[in-house]
Amino acid sequence: MKYPPDFVKRVKEIFPDNEKLHETLDHGIEYAGRYLYEDSRIKMTSAEIVRAFEKGDQQCVLKAAKQAAEREKLHHEWCLLWKAQHP
Repeated sequence: MKYPPDFVKRVKEIFPDNEKLHETLDHGIEYAGRYLYEDSRIKMTSAEIVRAFEKGDQQCVLKAAKQAAEREKLHHEWCLLWKAQHP
């Protein structure tokens, strides 16, 4: 698969420590989509969200949700790239 350089750059910025994802992007491997999907969810458990709200730390939840939204957006973009390259 061919990944646009700006897409690769954004993914690496959001996932700086995911070397397996970086490798799939660098080598045009489609499995990058799986890594993006698996890492696209919010990184808080229900219990952590409840505790944050009980402590009045809604900003913590908002930050986690915004990060998840960015990751979901990248996964969606990957899906569009895949569809464009597999008519």
